[in-house]
Amino acid sequence: MDEGVVRRTQYWNLSVAHTVRTGATGHGESLTDLENYLLPQDRARGSGLFGWGVAHGLAVTATSGSPGVTVSPGVALDAAGRTIVLAPQGLAVVERSLDPLQIQDVPTVPVGSDGVPVVTTDLPSDCLLTITWREVAGENSLANAPALLHAPWLRLVTADGFVDGGDTVVLAAVTVDAAGGVGALTPGPRRSVGTPSGRLELSAPRAAGGPPLRVDQAPVAALTVTPEGDVVLSRLGEQEPEPLLTVGPGGDAELSGGLTVRGDARLDGDLSLGGALTVSGAGRFDGRVGIGLGNRPPSRLLQVEGNTEIHSGGVGAGFSFADRAATSLVSNPGNGERWIWYAKEGKARLWSGSDKLAVTPAGQVGIGHDHPDFLLDVNGRIRLRQASESSAGLWLFQTDAAADRAFVGMAGNDAVGLWGNVASDWGLTMDVGSLAVALKGDLWLPKTGGDAAILTHGTYFNEGQLTPNNLKLQMDSRGLIVGQRPFEFMIGYSFFRSGGGPFGHLGFRNDFVRLFGVDQEGHAFFAGGKGGYVTDYFVNAAGDTVEQGDVVVLQTGVPVACYGSYDGIPIPEVDLTDRPYDTRVCGIVADLVAGASLPGVDPRMHPPSEEGAEEGPDAPEHPLARYAGSTDDERTKSLEGNYISVIRRRWFAV
Repeated sequence: MDEGVVRRTQYWNLSVAHTVRTGATGHGESLTDLENYLLPQDRARGSGLFGWGVAHGLAVTATSGSPGVTVSPGVALDAAGRTIVLAPQGLAVVERSLDPLQIQDVPTVPVGSDGVPVVTTDLPSDCLLTITWREVAGENSLANAPALLHAPWLRLVTADGFVDGGDTVVLAAVTVDAAGGVGALTPGPRRSVGTPSGRLELSAPRAAGGPPLRVDQAPVAALTVTPEGDVVLSRLGEQEPEPLLTVGPGGDAELSGGLTVRGDARLDGDLSLGGALTVSGAGRFDGRVGIGLGNRPPSRLLQVEGNTEIHSGGVGAGFSFADRAATSLVSNPGNGERWIWYAKEGKARLWSGSDKLAVTPAGQVGIGHDHPDFLLDVNGRIRLRQASESSAGLWLFQTDAAADRAFVGMAGNDAVGLWGNVASDWGLTMDVGSLAVALKGDLWLPKTGGDAAILTHGTYFNEGQLTPNNLKLQMDSRGLIVGQRPFEFMIGYSFFRSGGGPFGHLGFRNDFVRLFGVDQEGHAFFAGGKGGYVTDYFVNAAGDTVEQGDVVVLQTGVPVACYGSYDGIPIPEVDLTDRPYDTRVCGIVADLVAGASLPGVDPRMHPPSEEGAEEGPDAPEHPLARYAGSTDDERTKSLEGNYISVIRRRWFAV
């Protein structure tokens, strides 16, 4: 019932203090001391203070393609705390098919200085080479008594289904071919002996100059674990331990002092620094790096916070960054694989193969070149796109007014225009398809003498006296006292010709040829073959007295005789569109004649009046005004005009 009790023989005489029991020691007493005390104590110490695995040596070697492996001398510890020693000149068991509990008649092999060879034939392809604690029966050369010899068991077992529980220690994973040749040799689940502890204290020798002179050792640092799972390296001294390095459960590391890296540095986790970081060699960080974050973990690969900026200086100063699709650093990018922000000649520049953008100290931005003269200077065309706004365009802001005053851009999908923000309306638009231009305000055109002529639809005080829906051309204004200044509205063409230059030399000049004009008095000028005529009334109203010089409509050739009664005498229509420069229908009243001198009535021009109106040359005589009717080329309709009507005077225009 008490087989698990650790016990040893009591050799002191309990009845007499400080005396040893008399008599010889028996086998039972030795068995108790060894089997029930020394061995259990040693195994408990081994399993309690250490984790099982390889402690020293036990290297495995092989020749690729050749059968067999060799295990060098060494020491291991199994999970039960038993020490496995493969010692030179010792023994080992390499037979595979043995009863693990067999002690007698177990074949052994000697251990050489180079170790023990193990056969790899007749095995599956994937195996594990293991070492197991074992004792076998042997000879005792010092006494006439049986002996147990320590002979570690080296064997190759199938990797499939192997349970790595610590009763046997794995030395290597071996892959063999059908002939036993070694194809691969890897560590597999091999492990080293560990030391479970909550505190590891490190000490170092020290010397004191005295007096007296002294040499000893003193604790310098301690590696401990907190209840929260932090691993802390602290400096030990006369005061409280000072944490130097803290590694959290998630792998985050915190340094309380400076870090100097003289070689390559690689960090797979986050690094938080409360002090300075000095790197003399190349630095490599696979995890996130936070600078100036305190105890907060960084949220990006590199996160810097504080009351200062990040600086880059020198000949190659700048900030280089790659396209997110690029898989490597491209030194000379041609398609935007890498970009650099840098400064040169006082200008900040964005580079990718060449400078794409430049910013001057005055805030001027150059796009496509590096010498901007304005706040925005673009070398090439720009495009303004419609986004969430109603149209694409450009707002113009005036500082004095502190407001947007105008907009240049699209007035919808089909027109471009100018917007007046005070009037809140489009002043000018152009249809992008038809190119029709619409103007909502007045059109001001400069005159040669100053001021401007205005084409306006504005209304005036006397607008009720004017024809509705009118459009006016205002050449000048007349004051209440001062008379009208002279002006003339002209239509003509320019003429570039040679003429006398300065100082009498031959030169060239540009003249204007007037074809039509209206002056401030209402006089009209018409250029023609005879020098033109100026008329006081260009159009006569029906019933006006016809005067010499008035414009009327005539029929060329033989005078046409017309008949009718009173004021119903018709004049035949004449087609004004069948030929250019129709000379049949234009003329000026040249003379006034009496009715008796008119030609006779042509009955073909009009049927006799059903009312019995008088006909023929003896009919009543009536003077005529002017004719302005015409038809189109196809003679399909009449274009309404102002027919010459009868006036009750005995004079006629011819």
